[in-house]
Amino acid sequence: MLLLLVFSFLGSHDSGRTGPDLYQQPSVPTVDFCALVKHPRPFFDRPIIRITATFAFGEEGSRIFDVRCLRSYREQIGAHPISPDKQAAALQDDLSTLQSGRFGEQPRVTMTGILRYLSRRDVPGNQYRFDIISFEQMGREPAEEINSYSGTLQAGLTYRATVRPDQDFGLSFASTLRLPAHQAARLEWTNREQFPGLQRMRRRDQRQIVFQVIGDDVRQAAPERWNRTLRLEILLVE
Repeated sequence: MLLLLVFSFLGSHDSGRTGPDLYQQPSVPTVDFCALVKHPRPFFDRPIIRITATFAFGEEGSRIFDVRCLRSYREQIGAHPISPDKQAAALQDDLSTLQSGRFGEQPRVTMTGILRYLSRRDVPGNQYRFDIISFEQMGREPAEEINSYSGTLQAGLTYRATVRPDQDFGLSFASTLRLPAHQAARLEWTNREQFPGLQRMRRRDQRQIVFQVIGDDVRQAAPERWNRTLRLEILLVE
């Protein structure tokens, strides 16, 4: 049953590039990234698969994720070029392009490779690693990035921010939310109860979270007064 569930997400897609002969397959299946992290076991050390995810460089190595299903560190996978071979130079060129910032700090990539299961000693913070064989597409999709909160919010985008307890809203931002004149804002955290650690915070505690703005409703309350309701969904507590 598990195999049927996971492989229901598979499809096929023609690749714009070809890898080394050792890794060529008649057809490379495309796997939804969220399906992969939910049920990874059937894909460990299997033939090549194709995924699309957000690529991020870090001090402890690269990782891939998708904000649609980022609920814990388990939903982030380490990423590394496959063992050196005749395609190594092309992979390094592609990685250099990604790291150059041409497609932003968190480029959206489509790539082929093999999923590996690792002990937690191998890649700090990740239990799995995707061995990259080839990059097929690179681009930028702002809705799939994690933006640094700087006082403003936009519906549909995902942010990283430091929060603290708030007696009115449950949580508020450590730095002030900037609002237009004559506007008051209400924060509605739609799933705060799913994160017990946030509910146990004391008055002076602060935590860093990743969240998505799923609603932004502005209504006029008086001739020169508007009420703004921001609906926020927490994705990850860091």
